[in-house]
Amino acid sequence: MNTTINVNLTGQHFYFDQTAKVKIEIYFEEIKSYFTNESFLQELMTDVEARIAELLNDIRIDSNQVITIQHIENVIQIMGVPNSFKFDEEKTQNQSETKAIRKLFRDPDDRFLGGVASGVSNYFGLQVSWVRLIWLLLGLFSWGGFSILYIALWIFVPIAKTTSEKFMMKGEPINLSNLEKKLKRSLKRLPIKSKMLIIRKLNES
Repeated sequence: MNTTINVNLTGQHFYFDQTAKVKIEIYFEEIKSYFTNESFLQELMTDVEARIAELLNDIRIDSNQVITIQHIENVIQIMGVPNSFKFDEEKTQNQSETKAIRKLFRDPDDRFLGGVASGVSNYFGLQVSWVRLIWLLLGLFSWGGFSILYIALWIFVPIAKTTSEKFMMKGEPINLSNLEKKLKRSLKRLPIKSKMLIIRKLNES
Protein backbone atom coordinates (compact mmCIF):
# COMPACT_ATOMS: atom_id res chain seq x y z
CA MET A 1 0.00 0.00 0.00
CA ASN A 2 1.43 3.37 -1.08
CA THR A 3 1.94 6.12 1.47
CA THR A 4 -0.22 9.23 0.93
CA ILE A 5 1.72 12.51 0.93
CA ASN A 6 0.44 16.09 1.05
CA VAL A 7 1.90 18.04 -1.90
CA ASN A 8 1.65 21.82 -2.29
CA LEU A 9 1.45 23.23 -5.83
CA THR A 10 1.27 27.05 -5.94
CA GLY A 11 -0.63 27.15 -2.65
CA GLN A 12 -3.02 24.30 -3.51
CA HIS A 13 -2.89 21.04 -1.58
CA PHE A 14 -3.12 17.61 -3.16
CA TYR A 15 -2.85 14.09 -1.78
CA PHE A 16 -0.27 12.14 -3.81
CA ASP A 17 0.62 8.51 -3.45
CA GLN A 18 4.35 7.92 -3.13
CA THR A 19 4.99 6.85 -6.73
CA ALA A 20 3.09 9.89 -8.06
CA LYS A 21 5.16 12.23 -5.88
CA VAL A 22 8.42 10.68 -7.12
CA LYS A 23 7.22 10.99 -10.73
CA ILE A 24 6.34 14.69 -10.43
CA GLU A 25 9.64 15.45 -8.64
CA ILE A 26 11.58 13.78 -11.47
CA TYR A 27 9.58 15.79 -14.01
CA PHE A 28 10.37 19.05 -12.21
CA GLU A 29 14.08 18.15 -12.06
CA GLU A 30 14.08 17.39 -15.81
CA ILE A 31 12.67 20.86 -16.50
CA LYS A 32 15.21 22.53 -14.21
CA SER A 33 18.09 20.60 -15.82
CA TYR A 34 16.91 21.45 -19.34
CA PHE A 35 16.47 25.19 -18.67
CA THR A 36 19.33 25.49 -16.19
CA ASN A 37 20.93 28.47 -17.96
CA GLU A 38 17.70 30.39 -18.62
CA SER A 39 17.05 33.54 -16.61
CA PHE A 40 13.30 32.87 -16.51
CA LEU A 41 13.55 29.39 -14.91
CA GLN A 42 11.96 30.39 -11.60
CA GLU A 43 8.99 32.05 -13.30
CA LEU A 44 8.66 29.09 -15.68
CA MET A 45 8.50 26.65 -12.76
CA THR A 46 5.76 28.76 -11.13
CA ASP A 47 3.72 28.69 -14.35
CA VAL A 48 4.31 24.95 -14.79
CA GLU A 49 3.19 24.22 -11.21
CA ALA A 50 0.10 26.41 -11.65
CA ARG A 51 -0.83 24.64 -14.89
CA ILE A 52 -0.32 21.19 -13.35
CA ALA A 53 -2.49 22.21 -10.39
CA GLU A 54 -5.25 23.23 -12.84
CA LEU A 55 -5.02 19.91 -14.67
CA LEU A 56 -5.12 17.94 -11.42
CA ASN A 57 -8.15 19.94 -10.25
CA ASP A 58 -9.88 18.91 -13.48
CA ILE A 59 -8.98 15.27 -12.83
CA ARG A 60 -9.90 14.83 -9.19
CA ILE A 61 -13.50 14.48 -8.09
CA ASP A 62 -12.95 16.06 -4.68
CA SER A 63 -10.12 17.51 -2.59
CA ASN A 64 -9.55 14.18 -0.81
CA GLN A 65 -8.95 12.13 -3.95
CA VAL A 66 -5.45 10.65 -4.10
CA ILE A 67 -3.38 11.54 -7.17
CA THR A 68 -1.80 8.43 -8.71
CA ILE A 69 1.11 7.95 -11.08
CA GLN A 70 -1.38 7.47 -13.93
CA HIS A 71 -2.76 10.95 -13.26
CA ILE A 72 0.75 12.41 -13.37
CA GLU A 73 1.60 10.57 -16.59
CA ASN A 74 -1.55 11.99 -18.19
CA VAL A 75 -0.57 15.49 -17.04
CA ILE A 76 2.98 15.11 -18.40
CA GLN A 77 1.59 13.94 -21.73
CA ILE A 78 -0.38 17.20 -21.97
CA MET A 79 2.48 19.42 -20.76
CA GLY A 80 5.23 17.84 -22.83
CA VAL A 81 8.65 16.44 -21.92
CA PRO A 82 11.44 19.06 -21.81
CA ASN A 83 14.10 16.85 -23.42
CA SER A 84 12.07 16.20 -26.55
CA PHE A 85 9.46 18.91 -27.04
CA LYS A 86 11.67 21.08 -29.29
CA PHE A 87 12.23 18.20 -31.69
CA ASP A 88 8.53 17.33 -31.79
CA GLU A 89 7.30 20.92 -31.53
CA GLU A 90 5.48 21.00 -34.88
CA LYS A 91 3.89 17.59 -34.28
CA THR A 92 2.86 18.49 -30.72
CA GLN A 93 1.42 21.80 -31.83
CA ASN A 94 -0.67 20.16 -34.57
CA GLN A 95 -2.00 17.57 -32.12
CA SER A 96 -2.78 20.15 -29.44
CA GLU A 97 -4.40 22.83 -31.60
CA THR A 98 -7.62 20.86 -31.85
CA LYS A 99 -7.71 20.51 -28.06
CA ALA A 100 -7.01 24.20 -27.33
CA ILE A 101 -9.93 26.17 -25.91
CA ARG A 102 -10.54 29.73 -27.08
CA LYS A 103 -12.54 32.00 -24.78
CA LEU A 104 -13.33 35.70 -24.75
CA PHE A 105 -11.38 37.63 -22.12
CA ARG A 106 -10.26 41.22 -21.78
CA ASP A 107 -6.52 41.51 -22.41
CA PRO A 108 -4.62 43.12 -19.48
CA ASP A 109 -1.30 43.23 -21.36
CA ASP A 110 -2.44 45.21 -24.40
CA ARG A 111 -5.20 47.59 -23.42
CA PHE A 112 -6.04 51.19 -24.14
CA LEU A 113 -9.03 51.36 -21.78
CA GLY A 114 -10.53 48.11 -20.55
CA GLY A 115 -8.78 45.62 -22.84
CA VAL A 116 -12.02 44.86 -24.72
CA ALA A 117 -10.72 45.56 -28.23
CA SER A 118 -7.54 43.54 -27.71
CA GLY A 119 -9.58 40.71 -26.17
CA VAL A 120 -11.91 40.67 -29.19
CA SER A 121 -8.92 40.76 -31.57
CA ASN A 122 -7.38 37.75 -29.82
CA TYR A 123 -10.67 35.86 -29.89
CA PHE A 124 -11.21 36.36 -33.64
CA GLY A 125 -7.52 36.37 -34.62
CA LEU A 126 -7.54 39.97 -35.91
CA GLN A 127 -5.09 42.86 -35.72
CA VAL A 128 -5.87 44.84 -32.58
CA SER A 129 -5.29 48.17 -34.38
CA TRP A 130 -8.05 47.34 -36.88
CA VAL A 131 -10.44 46.29 -34.12
CA ARG A 132 -9.83 49.55 -32.25
CA LEU A 133 -10.40 51.55 -35.42
CA ILE A 134 -13.67 49.71 -36.09
CA TRP A 135 -14.82 50.30 -32.50
CA LEU A 136 -14.04 54.00 -32.85
CA LEU A 137 -15.86 54.39 -36.17
CA LEU A 138 -18.89 52.40 -35.03
CA GLY A 139 -18.99 54.41 -31.81
CA LEU A 140 -19.01 57.67 -33.77
CA PHE A 141 -21.53 56.67 -36.43
CA SER A 142 -23.93 54.73 -34.20
CA TRP A 143 -24.65 57.74 -31.98
CA GLY A 144 -23.05 56.04 -28.99
CA GLY A 145 -24.75 52.66 -29.46
CA PHE A 146 -21.46 50.78 -29.79
CA SER A 147 -20.03 52.73 -26.89
CA ILE A 148 -22.76 51.19 -24.73
CA LEU A 149 -21.83 47.74 -26.09
CA TYR A 150 -18.17 48.40 -25.26
CA ILE A 151 -19.06 49.36 -21.69
CA ALA A 152 -21.25 46.26 -21.36
CA LEU A 153 -18.39 44.02 -22.52
CA TRP A 154 -16.05 45.84 -20.14
CA ILE A 155 -18.40 45.00 -17.26
CA PHE A 156 -19.41 41.43 -18.13
CA VAL A 157 -16.33 39.98 -19.90
CA PRO A 158 -13.71 38.94 -17.33
CA ILE A 159 -10.11 40.06 -17.63
CA ALA A 160 -7.50 37.34 -18.28
CA LYS A 161 -5.59 37.10 -14.99
CA THR A 162 -4.00 33.67 -14.91
CA THR A 163 -1.57 32.16 -17.40
CA SER A 164 -4.19 29.64 -18.49
CA GLU A 165 -6.77 32.36 -19.14
CA LYS A 166 -4.26 34.30 -21.26
CA PHE A 167 -3.59 31.18 -23.34
CA MET A 168 -7.32 30.44 -23.69
CA MET A 169 -7.84 34.06 -24.79
CA LYS A 170 -5.55 33.35 -27.78
CA GLY A 171 -6.71 29.78 -28.34
CA GLU A 172 -3.26 28.34 -27.66
CA PRO A 173 -2.60 25.00 -25.93
CA ILE A 174 -1.12 25.40 -22.45
CA ASN A 175 2.00 23.25 -22.54
CA LEU A 176 5.66 23.54 -21.59
CA SER A 177 6.75 24.74 -25.03
CA ASN A 178 4.24 27.60 -25.11
CA LEU A 179 4.99 28.59 -21.51
CA GLU A 180 8.65 28.93 -22.47
CA LYS A 181 7.78 31.06 -25.53
CA LYS A 182 5.50 33.29 -23.44
CA LEU A 183 8.23 34.01 -20.90
CA LYS A 184 10.82 34.70 -23.59
CA ARG A 185 8.46 37.15 -25.31
CA SER A 186 7.80 38.87 -21.98
CA LEU A 187 11.52 39.13 -21.27
CA LYS A 188 12.26 40.59 -24.73
CA ARG A 189 9.71 43.38 -24.20
CA LEU A 190 11.35 44.52 -20.96
CA PRO A 191 13.91 47.37 -20.88
CA ILE A 192 17.54 46.24 -20.49
CA LYS A 193 17.76 47.56 -16.90
CA SER A 194 14.65 45.61 -15.91
CA LYS A 195 16.05 42.45 -17.50
CA MET A 196 19.32 42.80 -15.59
CA LEU A 197 17.44 43.38 -12.32
CA ILE A 198 15.29 40.27 -12.84
CA ILE A 199 18.32 38.14 -13.71
CA ARG A 200 20.19 39.43 -10.64
CA LYS A 201 17.25 38.64 -8.34
CA LEU A 202 16.83 35.15 -9.81
CA ASN A 203 20.53 34.43 -9.35
CA GLU A 204 20.36 35.58 -5.73
CA SER A 205 17.30 33.43 -4.93
